[in-house]
Amino acid sequence: AFTSGAIGSAIFNPIDVVKVRFQSAATQIPPYSSLPNAFSTIYAEKGLRGLYIGTSATVMRAAFLTSAQLGSYDIIKNNVFVQVFGFDKEAYSTQLGASFIASLITATAANPADVVKTRVMNDPHATVGGPREHFVRILKRDGPFGFLKGWTASYLRIGPHTIISLVLIEKVRQMIGMVSY
Repeated sequence: AFTSGAIGSAIFNPIDVVKVRFQSAATQIPPYSSLPNAFSTIYAEKGLRGLYIGTSATVMRAAFLTSAQLGSYDIIKNNVFVQVFGFDKEAYSTQLGASFIASLITATAANPADVVKTRVMNDPHATVGGPREHFVRILKRDGPFGFLKGWTASYLRIGPHTIISLVLIEKVRQMIGMVSY
């Protein structure tokens, strides 16, 4: 899980850079006239390196997210719900409950790296520095809770995705005759 999330996010980092730049300009005039203009402008100004700004933070975020998502679900479902409380491993309610708790853990685990990633991508001239410098700056300015900025919005995106994905994986496994993991 750690590796798959890391590789996928590294490949698609340029799309994330453009998305973050457009979202950050919500109260201003958009920094680019279109998506193609955004890619070409960033490339013209900074080259390929500009499109891959913040890749290390993006990779860490994805790695934390996928590890927390899959790891917590399995532990909550099997080690807590089934072994401790005696829930039925194949029951929809067990899978739904475990996926809900996993979604909370996932959003919380990914949010600190997401905050750092966003700050790095919004600092195209590296005036603050890289991920480490942004991490330290957030910690000094906002304290530990600074890493939870935007958690609700993040959960509203990650939460339903996690719940639906994990429950669907279980249902597909059951439909093709595989035992629930």
